[in-house]
Amino acid sequence: MPNVRAEKPPGRASATEVALAVLRTGSRLLEELGPVFAAHGTTAARFDLLDALAKTGGRARPADLRAQLQLPAQTLTGVIDQLETSGLVARSPNPADRRSVIVQITPRGRAAVENICPPLIEIETDCMAPLSAAERDQLVRLLAKVEARIMTRRTAR
Repeated sequence: MPNVRAEKPPGRASATEVALAVLRTGSRLLEELGPVFAAHGTTAARFDLLDALAKTGGRARPADLRAQLQLPAQTLTGVIDQLETSGLVARSPNPADRRSVIVQITPRGRAAVENICPPLIEIETDCMAPLSAAERDQLVRLLAKVEARIMTRRTAR
């Protein structure tokens, strides 16, 4: 039986095909990482927030986290609530602005990031193994261009 989906020549993939490939790959990568998150009693969203805090000196305003993680305010608040309930972050008044708070990673939160990173890095490294260093750099640059366009579209609304 002939292959109905014949390979297209390079440069012929439609925007839809590319978008679906990105979504599919992202979904499959998340499926690979999911068991690690589950084994550590967390989710990708919770880990992303902890990791963002760890990389920004351990403290940030929710508005800054929202912009960095591209999460709706309601989702971000829910994630912070969950992490605070687990003792992984703490909220405190913002000394520079009484109307806002500062979210700070706790020692327990830092330990969680340190424990979960090695198995995540192992899976990520294995999944990216087919790509050369130059291809990984190129992929990051290309995805950044797509993300920039998405952000341009959002600000134009």
